[in-house]
Amino acid sequence: MTPERRQALLYLAVGGWNTIFTFATFAALQFALGEAVHYLAVLTTAWVVGVLQAFVAYRQIVFRVHSHLVRDLARFSSVYAGAFLFNVVSLPLAVDAVGMQVLVAQAAVVLVTVASSFFLHRRFSFRRDLAEPVRK
Repeated sequence: MTPERRQALLYLAVGGWNTIFTFATFAALQFALGEAVHYLAVLTTAWVVGVLQAFVAYRQIVFRVHSHLVRDLARFSSVYAGAFLFNVVSLPLAVDAVGMQVLVAQAAVVLVTVASSFFLHRRFSFRRDLAEPVRK
């Protein structure tokens, strides 16, 4: 298996885990705090926890980089924010303008987002200059 294929498979596995983890975090917080806290506050908290967990997992398991923690986190967060904005714009266009069924449209958006996020994380979030030593 090529290193690029291995990295792509690890990315999908970590992304799957992150999806489950973030949803479980949302559900646990909603169960524990739902009576006292608005669900959008719960969602925001779960999203932040999920992004931080994903950052650590992608950084250590998939891209295996060290140093530049703050820079990597800023770049990583910007990719996540961009993916969210793409979703917010694309989903209504697909549903309202094109007439796609909501779940089919969201599945298409997720496929585009997952693929583009992988390349953006590899080439932007966790990019290292050629002069930097690569740790394996």
